[in-house]
Amino acid sequence: MTENCQGYVFRNESSIQSYVERVLSGNIPITTGRIIDEEELLATSYATGLRTGRFENSDLRSIRKRRPELSLHHEKLVKTLCDIGIFRTVCGQQ
Repeated sequence: MTENCQGYVFRNESSIQSYVERVLSGNIPITTGRIIDEEELLATSYATGLRTGRFENSDLRSIRKRRPELSLHHEKLVKTLCDIGIFRTVCGQQ
């Protein structure tokens, strides 16, 4: 494992048919995976939180404290998307 490993990211089989076949045969439907660092973990938390809202756990709070400029960068990007009317539920709009 690398020194800056913050976790892993996996991608499932994109074909529904292949996904179902893998699961039904007892295999996992993951096709790729790799290690991510803290910058990518933080970016991923914002990207995945765009549709339903972002949840910040202790790992993400720790990264935010160590890398406030990076967190601010992502927050500004989300605000820009909110300002142009995208992702209303995340921005507190209905």
